[in-house]
Amino acid sequence: MRRRVLALLLLLAATAAGAQSNVVRIVVPFAAGGTTDILARALAPELQRAFGQPFIIDNKPGAGGVLANEIVANAPADGYTLLVVSIANAAHPALYKLPYDPHKAFDAVAMFVTSPNTLAVNPSLPAKTVKEFIALAKAKPGDIQYASGGIGGSLHLAMESFKIVTKTDILHVPFRGAGPAGIDVIAGNTKALIAMVEKERDEGITLTTLGFGQGNYNEAMMEQVADHGNGNYAYIDSALEAQKVLAEQMSSTLFTIAKDVKIQVEFNPAKVSQYRLLGYENRALREEDFNNDRVDAGDIGAGHQVTAIYEIVPAGAKGWVEPRRYGDYSASAGAKGAELAYVKLRYKLPDGTTSKLIERAVPASLLASAAPPRGDMAFATAVAAFGQKLRGDPLLGELSYGRIAALANGQRDFYRQEFAKLVAMAGSLDQRGGEETAAR
Repeated sequence: MRRRVLALLLLLAATAAGAQSNVVRIVVPFAAGGTTDILARALAPELQRAFGQPFIIDNKPGAGGVLANEIVANAPADGYTLLVVSIANAAHPALYKLPYDPHKAFDAVAMFVTSPNTLAVNPSLPAKTVKEFIALAKAKPGDIQYASGGIGGSLHLAMESFKIVTKTDILHVPFRGAGPAGIDVIAGNTKALIAMVEKERDEGITLTTLGFGQGNYNEAMMEQVADHGNGNYAYIDSALEAQKVLAEQMSSTLFTIAKDVKIQVEFNPAKVSQYRLLGYENRALREEDFNNDRVDAGDIGAGHQVTAIYEIVPAGAKGWVEPRRYGDYSASAGAKGAELAYVKLRYKLPDGTTSKLIERAVPASLLASAAPPRGDMAFATAVAAFGQKLRGDPLLGELSYGRIAALANGQRDFYRQEFAKLVAMAGSLDQRGGEETAAR
């Protein structure tokens, strides 16, 4: 993965007329020690010799480079303020609400270097090749972290592309420059926060994270910290949302009634040929860890409800994939023909160390007598379908936003009514996008 343009020199004006100082300031949008900073410092003496006047480096890290861009955009157009940026600068309009017009605020002067991106790991990580790194990331989804010089930087964009191509789940930890990021990777400090949260969790202190604002905001990190702290994560974007999270739902957040709750569902292949769980990717648990009390899991608060939705294909019906030659059917499964599935739940009391087990068989008769979803079940189905629709799930078939909205309608709760409006809005935007594509 090459960074096609590590640094472009941007100039606000081509003339130096009326300049108040003969010192040229080169603004670097990252902290000292990173690649962009090193190259800018190598360039400054050459420019000083060529033009016979001093060039100084001014590091202005923050918001993935937006802070430095804004400073330069608002500087006098006298030719004495330069900005060094990477090609990732082109992605800023898609990531941030910019306080300047990137197309009008700058003039490109020159591209002076290209450089490759390098994937470097801490020596303690058991991966010496890219192939081994990918295998490790797939084996431990969400557990491996990577550091970059900030959100929207070329390292961030390159690694996000890497994740898409390799189908891996690696957590982004943004720094205010590649220099500080590299130092912490070498020192192994990118996991220091998680380790501290887990230590406090083991001593009975849980952590809930609340997100505010925008810009250099790392939602993935906020959610992972809350997960490791046996807490909850919420994003507060309005006073109404704050009322819901901090008042109406406070009891389920603060008062834990069960910890390390694990759920395992086994379907009878004589009744169900294929199935899939919708969502919960970051809560996946290895089968052998279900009975292991040393493996951490989520907590349940007072009044807290958890809904897991499985989509199933009844035995004999056409599924998403071709049936296996030998299948999963067994004599023991056929002998338990009255059972659709078997549900097991493990939990610990808030001050306990040994889990308790609850087991229940789900009768197959429920499948034959199943009615269309209504009430809470209809709303939960609509929420799951909406999430899959936004993710572009190909298995949804022709399920439209209109049908999802119909499932969510008829709710009296204010927040559920807001969800129905959100689905309708998404449907109108999707329809408008389709009309514009057809017009082209």
